[in-house]
Amino acid sequence: MAKNTLYSFDNYRDFLSAEISKIKLTRKNFSIRAMAKHLNMGSTTLIEVLGGKKNLSLDLAYRIRKKLKFSQEETQYFLQL
Repeated sequence: MAKNTLYSFDNYRDFLSAEISKIKLTRKNFSIRAMAKHLNMGSTTLIEVLGGKKNLSLDLAYRIRKKLKFSQEETQYFLQL
């Protein structure tokens, strides 16, 4: 199975959904609520972002990149998604 990298995505919603799915492979009880807590954001906000009801704010995008330990190059790409 090919490893998905940030660069294989063309929008942040798909990337975040894939990150949640990837973690669920090793942690069966991992949930959107757990991911939201890990990213220091509300679960309702994350659900709305993933569902397309809300866009990711610049502040949230920077918090996500910090938690996921993006390089500067990855950060620039993520912010353009």
